[in-house]
Amino acid sequence: QRMLPEDQECLAATIHDSLLFFLLEREAEGRAKRIKEAMEAPIPELGGLQIEVECMTGKNWGDMK
Repeated sequence: QRMLPEDQECLAATIHDSLLFFLLEREAEGRAKRIKEAMEAPIPELGGLQIEVECMTGKNWGDMK
């Protein structure tokens, strides 16, 4: 599963090993789940490697949970 184009468009920044997305609050939970699932999907080109990711949401960087 790959990220959908509308999720990629919300990617605001990459900071070290973190990705920051700007999402509408009413859509954040569902879209964050979909992005996480896409990022954790097996990568066929790397022998099915899967990488576990952590996902947090919040109104600002300091409120992430």
